[in-house]
Amino acid sequence: MSTRCAMRLSGLKLSALATAAVILVSGTGRAETLRLQGSSTFNRHILEKHRVAIERSSGQILNIVPNRTVLGLQALAEGRADIAMISAPLANELLSMAPATRLAAEKFQVHPIAVTRVAIGVHRSNPVHSATLKQITSVVRGETTNWAQLGGNDAPIRVVVVGKGGGVTTTLEAVLLGGERIAAKDVLKVTTAVQLAWVVEQDPNTLAFGQLSLLKQRGVPEITTDEPIEQPLALVTMGPPTSAMAAVIAASRDAAALDL
Repeated sequence: MSTRCAMRLSGLKLSALATAAVILVSGTGRAETLRLQGSSTFNRHILEKHRVAIERSSGQILNIVPNRTVLGLQALAEGRADIAMISAPLANELLSMAPATRLAAEKFQVHPIAVTRVAIGVHRSNPVHSATLKQITSVVRGETTNWAQLGGNDAPIRVVVVGKGGGVTTTLEAVLLGGERIAAKDVLKVTTAVQLAWVVEQDPNTLAFGQLSLLKQRGVPEITTDEPIEQPLALVTMGPPTSAMAAVIAASRDAAALDL
């Protein structure tokens, strides 16, 4: 057999294999483009690191809009998203949503993916490096107001959180305050997690509750506690997930398990 014939035969074999692969993929259903909106914490922990693997494993295409948990839930309720990303207990998030959205939320189904830890960041000059969860709770309740009460300098404590639907803030209120609002004497509510990191880097009196991965990335020192403040990461669908959504949920759990 001539070299040219051998090359042509090899090419035909490769073409046949490629065709067979397409048939196998199409036999399991065509890839769908799924719209995900919501928690930037979920996006940072799961999707920024594992998006390619999740798309490959699930066979789906992800269109991701990271904003805030409550915005993702609103988009899901209004049909602008197929899946919502959340990083706080759903029941607490629903309290801050419009009545019409809460009505639609009766059909929400939560699919737990992972759990992360809320980070408590402080300025580099702050001598306080550890505290009990009881002490931290006292700060967010407004009972402890000075760093000296935690063994630090004589200076007022300024609590910094992400407002308007921030998953960390909602988790704090659910876990530490039993659903009540943060009542610290001096509270600064910023718009984004990046703004929170910037504030704690500049203000020596801040006590900032933020995304673990972001504060680590920025090198912000942490206060360690005797018990972690755990933040749930989950996906939410309107009713039972479709097969495409279920594939993404399963792939997301597998990806999150790699980080444990």
